Amino acid sequence: MALARAVLVDLTADEARAISAALQPVLARLRALPDTCAEGAPDARLRAEQVLRADVPGPALPQSQALAGVPSTTPDGLVRVASFAAPDVSSPSREVGSS
Repeated sequence: MALARAVLVDLTADEARAISAALQPVLARLRALPDTCAEGAPDARLRAEQVLRADVPGPALPQSQALAGVPSTTPDGLVRVASFAAPDVSSPSREVGSS
């Protein structure tokens, strides 16, 4: 959200047209990428079907072995992680256009 606010700019209609015209070659190139990148490459959908196997359950690891690399577990075998709080990104750190 903060990034979206940071890139907001006020453009005149002429500026918007100029930027739009300047971006057209870039957009055309991006639209052509799927076609040019795929030339000569095998169809990925066919390849995926050939290499994937059926999902057949096998023997499970013992819990002690599965959790061997975990730094901490609860008494009932759950992985314990440190608590954390994400920063509040809903309020702007600075207003766009203000100095």
